[in-house]
Amino acid sequence: MGSRMQLREAQARREQMQAAERTAQADQQTRAEANVAAMVNREMYNPEFWRTAGSESIADRVTVAAHLAGAHPEARGAWMHAADVLRNDYGINLELMNKDHPTSLVDRHAALRDALDDYFARQRLDAEADQALAPTATLERESDRDEQLGTDSQLDASAQPSEADQVASQAAAKGADAKAVDEDVHLALADRYGSEAQQDQVHAQAEEQTGGRLSNQYQRVTDAPTGSNRAPRQHP
Repeated sequence: MGSRMQLREAQARREQMQAAERTAQADQQTRAEANVAAMVNREMYNPEFWRTAGSESIADRVTVAAHLAGAHPEARGAWMHAADVLRNDYGINLELMNKDHPTSLVDRHAALRDALDDYFARQRLDAEADQALAPTATLERESDRDEQLGTDSQLDASAQPSEADQVASQAAAKGADAKAVDEDVHLALADRYGSEAQQDQVHAQAEEQTGGRLSNQYQRVTDAPTGSNRAPRQHP
């Protein structure tokens, strides 16, 4: 009787100890999961992580965030932010992907990793194509620049008169000036000769009236002496 009671008490103590141990383990696991959720949350919101992480690293953290999202708000926030980044920057719809694998986290992890591998492969191909086209683009830009410089030089050359054109222009200007001077001289001479002709007519009329004798001497401008010792012109 006493031994049976002792056995029951011993069993009760063992059960209590086991329950306490399970509680301690659960608390420890909860704290560990909380730490992991906080770490994943920090990484999901860190732009540097997304800039440097590969397919496996991203898939690991998204899967962990999905696993802890039910019990830890930070993990739930990390998963939602990751879904936004994957949709906006990588073209991956995480929600549709999870619908294809509703129960298995392992399958979700593999599907996300493969989608990210495809994305990074396209990025590498695009970068290689850009590098291959870069020399051609540079040559085209240099050719366009040289062409433009040549066109500008031709325009400058055509806009500036040649030396021969300048000489011809100067000669034409001098000829025009000389012609203008000649015209002025001719006009002056014509005026002077016209005046002398009128004087001759008046003088002739006066001689007729006076019988051919005038009291004053008449001399034409065009017959003026070239020296001081020439005698004046005598009229009969």
